[in-house]
Amino acid sequence: MDPSPVHIAAWLASLMFLVGMTNQVLKLVDRMKSHPPGNELQLTASQIAQRVSDLEELRESDRDEASERRRAIFNQMDKDRTAFHHEIKGAYDRIERTERDFQQAMRNLPNEIIATLRNTGAIQR
Repeated sequence: MDPSPVHIAAWLASLMFLVGMTNQVLKLVDRMKSHPPGNELQLTASQIAQRVSDLEELRESDRDEASERRRAIFNQMDKDRTAFHHEIKGAYDRIERTERDFQQAMRNLPNEIIATLRNTGAIQR
């Protein structure tokens, strides 16, 4: 049996009627649900505003505490850096002192060798 245009139109009309009825039933169910009165909604909105305000204050205090902690960390880093620079400078000073002593010993070495050889009689004056 081939569907005629009249049958198709009847099915479409029935489908539209069913969709409309479902929509109306859902509206009725929504109206029957209890909704809070307007003053309770306002109270809820003011509570939300207070909560937002409290959270903003908490965020501000957390930011300030983080800034203080960051400042303390950087101060400690500066102290450590200064201490390391002093230690490194001390090491360089010891290296330079050792290098000067070594160069002085190397300059004196030929004279000491000659003096030792003369004292032992290996060479004559």
